Amino acid sequence: MPFPSAREPALRYVALDLSDREVIHLRCDRCGRDYERVVIFAKDDGDAYALVSVACHGHEDREAWVDVTFGSWVEPYEDHVTMSCRVSEAGAGAVDPLVASKGDARHYGRLLDRGEALAHPRVPEMWAVVDAVVTTVPEAAAAVYG
Repeated sequence: MPFPSAREPALRYVALDLSDREVIHLRCDRCGRDYERVVIFAKDDGDAYALVSVACHGHEDREAWVDVTFGSWVEPYEDHVTMSCRVSEAGAGAVDPLVASKGDARHYGRLLDRGEALAHPRVPEMWAVVDAVVTTVPEAAAAVYG
């Protein structure tokens, strides 16, 4: 992988505090199975810079659906953007949001469709956050890897 150019932001080290995650137990509207939705912050020097929601469905497709919201966490959240992806053992792909979350909370900011997300300067950060989530958060790892 080449070094970032002057136009590309340097990637952050993704820190996830597993003791700070929220696990919500839900039931799938389509298949009726129970699943977990995990909400966790990615932090830099103790300050949140991304909110991550992960739907760990446990369907036969062995996927996790992930929404990553980047922003300052200062109201009115005008700088916030949300990108989404689906992750399987074979890899990850950007999709239109929201996939792990529901609702129209203001903190999601601008919901980027797949094309907008892939062209956004923070997409490398999204992939770094997603990688950390599916390898570190037990519920997400179980949904993807078994």
